[in-house]
Amino acid sequence: MKKNMFLKISLSLLPALLFTQNYAWMTQNRLVGWGFILIWLLMVATVWSLQNSTQVLNRSFRLTEISLFLMPISTMIMSLGLGSSAISSTTDAAEQAGTAIGTAIGGTLVTILAFIFGITGGIIFHIIANNYSKKLSTSGTEKPRDFLGKHGLVTGFIGVILLAIILGSIGGGMSGQKNAANTLAQSKATDTKSEEAIKVTAVALYNAYKNNEVAANQQYKNKLVEITGVVDTIGEDITSNPYISFKVQQYQITSVQCMFAKKYADQLATVSKGQSIKLKGTVSDSLAGQVIVRDCQILS
Repeated sequence: MKKNMFLKISLSLLPALLFTQNYAWMTQNRLVGWGFILIWLLMVATVWSLQNSTQVLNRSFRLTEISLFLMPISTMIMSLGLGSSAISSTTDAAEQAGTAIGTAIGGTLVTILAFIFGITGGIIFHIIANNYSKKLSTSGTEKPRDFLGKHGLVTGFIGVILLAIILGSIGGGMSGQKNAANTLAQSKATDTKSEEAIKVTAVALYNAYKNNEVAANQQYKNKLVEITGVVDTIGEDITSNPYISFKVQQYQITSVQCMFAKKYADQLATVSKGQSIKLKGTVSDSLAGQVIVRDCQILS
């Protein structure tokens, strides 16, 4: 029976839980169950060869220290990932700007809290681990000469980062396949509705929402429309998705804004302000008077 086996397995649970939380933030909770099991095994492996209980305690607390100091970094990675996902989920420039501001504020608050908790906890466990290091020096116990003993401060950090990359990539691939299937299904659904598009001018669509948004939603929202009108603006939103806004009144602040996928950028590059065009897309909603049409394609 391995000496201090129960102590090694039980003490390894604390840094394993903290490292798993870091891993979950980095990968947005992808395959956390497998991540926890592998991280716990890694933590046990770092103390398994040690025979002295003081050595086990010293290294376990040192790994806990590393996991706590890692928290501010992992929360920043989480905030960036969530912000990117939230922004990419919408193609409207105004919505993206609001989403970017919201995620930036929320991410900053979470990072500050994680920084305070992580740094404070890391300092506490650093002091505890140093006390055990002094006990080892005083007792004359030699430090472990294995690889983990020589590089114990970075082993856990590197292991969790690698697990986050590997398992996060697997989870992301599975999520990507699901999203691709959903996109394909939506594309097919749009194609089947192409003959049922509601024909409307940009001015009429804009006025419908301006006069009565409730009635306009009942008539147009989530429905395929074929819009004709005069181009007022051609531009890109903050994620480089191209759009066209129609001329709907002489002095306009809001309009009908039609969003395109990036693959249509070259096509939009040939469109000019003042040009009459016909396009199709799905009416999404009205935001502060701006009528949003998504998944657009130019017909003529």
